[in-house]
Amino acid sequence: MAGVLPSEVAYLCDAANRYLREPITAADVAWQFAGVRPLLADPDPRAAKLSRDYRLQVQSDPAPALHVLGGKLTTYRVLAEEALDLLRPALPQMGPAWTATGAALPGSDWGDAAQARSQLSARAPWLPADLARRGAGAYGSRSASLLGAAQSMDDLGEHFVGARRR
Repeated sequence: MAGVLPSEVAYLCDAANRYLREPITAADVAWQFAGVRPLLADPDPRAAKLSRDYRLQVQSDPAPALHVLGGKLTTYRVLAEEALDLLRPALPQMGPAWTATGAALPGSDWGDAAQARSQLSARAPWLPADLARRGAGAYGSRSASLLGAAQSMDDLGEHFVGARRR
């Protein structure tokens, strides 16, 4: 089970304190989250130095299998294409890589940023301009769907931006 180590809390507090006027300590931490991320082995024990690369291993006997070691979210499309290329001999009916044709990611079919902001602002005129800009920039044509049935900022839940340390 993953857990947050005291040394990790101290590391993050130290990093944040470089930018804060009033230093924070572990006692100020209100919530913690830990997850497991598969990283390739590296002799350097410092987490920041661990490789974010990936390695693909194909096993063909007794049946085709692909093992993905490591990786990171920002390279998932390249990793996926390489993985499918390795599986192609075992799956000859598989078509060509769809990303090779410049396929758009979900939400990126909106044209330009100004158009997406305009559509979002028309759907939610009560949405502050900075949030409309952020929503359109991050989610494109899908940004309005994030609002669901919301008719006001209050409908979106608790507002955390500008929250203060307790």
